Amino acid sequence: MTAFTSVNTVTTPLTINSQSTSTYNGDPNQTTKVTFSYQNNLLWATQVNNTASTQTLSADSSAGPVILRAGSKVTLQNVGSSFNILFTGVIVDSGSETPFNGTNIGTFSLS
Repeated sequence: MTAFTSVNTVTTPLTINSQSTSTYNGDPNQTTKVTFSYQNNLLWATQVNNTASTQTLSADSSAGPVILRAGSKVTLQNVGSSFNILFTGVIVDSGSETPFNGTNIGTFSLS
């Protein structure tokens, strides 16, 4: 088991019914867990780090009125002594489609 020196979490509202949560555990590999949810119902859980910096959703995922479209991506972007977690994809919420293109859903300082 690894002891983490710090845990930082950023929650970002994306649509009226959906949000993302990005959690960085403070490790030097920048390992960050990212979830997308509707009222605590998980749509997608993934993880990025500095060796696997992009993850792609392989199939549509839905909960309630929210659909996270296949092809959505989470990307880790290094920026000096910090890094960003970016989201690109489409969320359908109550029939309305919202596109995201490199939207910042979390910024963390390197530990």
